[in-house]
Amino acid sequence: MSEVTKRVRDAAAGAVTAKELVAGLKSVTTPDFHAALVEAVAAAEAATNAPVTLDGSSAGYKKFAEHVKVRYRQHFSMAVEAKL
Repeated sequence: MSEVTKRVRDAAAGAVTAKELVAGLKSVTTPDFHAALVEAVAAAEAATNAPVTLDGSSAGYKKFAEHVKVRYRQHFSMAVEAKL
């Protein structure tokens, strides 16, 4: 198991909210992608007017996941284009 995988697993295991998870992932993400994750948490919290728990069936988590998918695609498509 890679060091990154261990860190992600540890961050996820100790997190109750998306904000805690994102904070725990800071050391294994690029600054730009971490900022995008922070924005995703903020957008989901604003949309639901509540903290985003890591309950996959909650409205906040679903909003957070939508934002993360979009930002992931944007971030990694730009990274691939930059390498070309």
